[in-house]
Order: sequence, then C-alpha cells, then structure tokens
Amino acid sequence: MTMETLPDEPTVRDLIHAIGGLTAILVGHLEVAGVTTATRIAGDLGNYAAITAETESNAGDILAYWAGVLRDVTENRG
Repeated sequence: MTMETLPDEPTVRDLIHAIGGLTAILVGHLEVAGVTTATRIAGDLGNYAAITAETESNAGDILAYWAGVLRDVTENRG
C-alpha cells in the first residue's frame, strides 16, 4: 500500500476506526512487554477524554469511545 493507493477522502469513521485499532494493538504490546496495563491506559485515556471534552467536544467523544473499548476488552478477557 502506498499513499497513492489510499482513498482520497476517508470518512471520519474510517479514521477513528483505523487510529483506534492501532492504539489497541499498541496497548496490547505494551501490556505484554510489562510496561503498563491496558486497564491503566484505559483509565488515563478516559481522564484525558474528559479533560479534552471541556474544550473540544468531538475529540473528547472520540477519546472516550476508545477508552470505553479498551475498558471493555480488559473486563471481558478470559
């Protein structure tokens, strides 16, 4: 894949999904490496979402969504 083959106009939903997926993968690697836990990152991301929402509501909503996804993953692991 090259920059030339990417869609000219990705949707906001596409961008949120792609960047959030990347975040989830990185969180998993950090946890496996013993650097931190997904629970801690989810909590920190939730706090950051709340602070961000005070001045940038859309960005705060996106961050809160991904904090919730990470929290759900940590709570539902087998």
